[in-house]
Amino acid sequence: MDEQLIEKITKKILQKLKDQGLLYEKSILCLNFSQKQEKEVEKKYPNYDFHFASVLQMNQDYDEIWIGHLSIQDLSHTALGLRSTVGNLVQEVAKGKKVMVLSSEHKTFQSKYPVPEAMASMWEDYSRRLQAMGFVFNSEDLPAGKSCESKGSSQLVYLNKKLISQESIGHLKGKSVTLVVPKKATITPLAVDFCKENRIEIKRESETEDASR
Repeated sequence: MDEQLIEKITKKILQKLKDQGLLYEKSILCLNFSQKQEKEVEKKYPNYDFHFASVLQMNQDYDEIWIGHLSIQDLSHTALGLRSTVGNLVQEVAKGKKVMVLSSEHKTFQSKYPVPEAMASMWEDYSRRLQAMGFVFNSEDLPAGKSCESKGSSQLVYLNKKLISQESIGHLKGKSVTLVVPKKATITPLAVDFCKENRIEIKRESETEDASR
């Protein structure tokens, strides 16, 4: 049998297994995660293979690296190209690895205590440097992929399926809509990434019902 045909068939089978949740989509190294964050991401992304640790080991090989809480010290050191307490994150980004920051200490600190303007400006500058390198910052204490933007008057699109895959929502590409799914529906990681890339907000039916009251 032709090798290209075999490869094509194999890819299709693997994709189907992924969409059905029978195969891990990605292997994620999670650093500095609280117990609450661990439970949140495991519940939100059942198809991801999570590995929780406190320090990055040189012999570890994962698809992505997520930082549960980035300390001010690690923010500063990494922005200056120095090794942080969790490891050499700059080197991982240079390898092409995606590094996601779920929450950052400087944001939490500023929300609770008065901070000199010069210091706050410096922290923001460090944050911008990391983003320029390729780091992805999410809103405070929210699992990756969850959108916080209000869609306001955007159109609601209801999808009554138990499994929400990328294929089932591909027709929404480029449209300004809010996707409403059943309360207990399973959303595949590819579908979540697709919605994030296209700025499509995802809501469970219970959320829309509460908002209308």
